[in-house]
Amino acid sequence: MRRFQSLVAVAVTTYCMAGDRAQAGNPVGIVQAFAGISQSDGTLPCANPGGANGCYGIPNGSVAVMPAQIISGTPPPVNYYAVFETASWSGTLNVSFDIVEAGAVVQTITASGSASLNSVTMIFAPATFPTNNGYTGRATMNTTTTAMPAGGGSALTLKSSTTVRVRPVGQQYQGVVALLFTGMDSAYCWSPNPVNACYGVPDGAVVVAPQNILSAPYSGSVYSALQTGYWVGTISCTWQLTEAGTVVGTTSSYLGARNDAIVFPNSSMYVNSGYVGPALLSVTCTATSKYDPMETFTGSTELGIQ
Repeated sequence: MRRFQSLVAVAVTTYCMAGDRAQAGNPVGIVQAFAGISQSDGTLPCANPGGANGCYGIPNGSVAVMPAQIISGTPPPVNYYAVFETASWSGTLNVSFDIVEAGAVVQTITASGSASLNSVTMIFAPATFPTNNGYTGRATMNTTTTAMPAGGGSALTLKSSTTVRVRPVGQQYQGVVALLFTGMDSAYCWSPNPVNACYGVPDGAVVVAPQNILSAPYSGSVYSALQTGYWVGTISCTWQLTEAGTVVGTTSSYLGARNDAIVFPNSSMYVNSGYVGPALLSVTCTATSKYDPMETFTGSTELGIQ
């Protein structure tokens, strides 16, 4: 397979949260909450504050993206993005987005920026998904970040991955599902939503307020975001929270999905282990349809417990 590589200028938007959430002895100062591929309308993807119209006026502490991880034919220009949350950490971020098909890296795009204390930062780079190599099927975007703290110290390596589906040319009606990202205790919404408006963002966009750095004990909603393309069925997800190699929480949920949509299966979780430090929220989702083969997706996100 042919490998493409580019170095591009990036846009960085950051919001600062009121108060200092850092605590003495907390080893987790920064997490890579999630990463993915977003369509661009001149504003998206964005965080608040930042972007035209203040990022559609979404609340402080939120990011807005328009998932574009189902590829059909010649894809439009997109942005590869990564979202970071910090507590007691500030410094520079060097991000590498790798597109992997059949085990081989076929495209790498790099980006850089910086993050401040107690903030959420989105770093994104314009890109064109590689489709001229003839590959179709399930692909992965692996995002690796080297986080260098201000004032010196050891660099951190942050990682995440997300699913991309590449349809054969002329088969835009092939039913597919992609697992986008997973989170905990986050507020989110999507458009169009027949129940609640989503801050006026365009149809197909989602708004998420990452809360991956938490205070113990903690409880809240765990969720995963999935994108469907011409697909009808049921999505069942099971989440596990792991601290220092021990599973301390498990919960499950399911919901129905249809056509072209962004769906958010979710459930509640309460943990009172007394643990402080890095943790991992992992998920396994099964997509079942009478029209398409059953598929299983796995993912995870980094948490910091303080």
